[in-house]
Amino acid sequence: PLKKIPDVLPTIVLRSHSPEVPNNISKSRTVRFHKLFKSTPIEEYPIESFYCAFKGDILLHGQMYVSHNWVCFYSKIK
Repeated sequence: PLKKIPDVLPTIVLRSHSPEVPNNISKSRTVRFHKLFKSTPIEEYPIESFYCAFKGDILLHGQMYVSHNWVCFYSKIK
């Protein structure tokens, strides 16, 4: 499940004063972000994404998306 970064981490969480997506942010990545993570607010957009792996019972290769208030991970393996 998705978890919001708590506001008690002000050095990590960046706040946007504008809900508009900046020009340098990929529109296709933003669309994919909202398609994959439906519970994220529409004003959130991915600042960056990284290919990585999540170590659980098995190693899940996927992509991590970082927005102003969220860190989300997606893998095709469930």
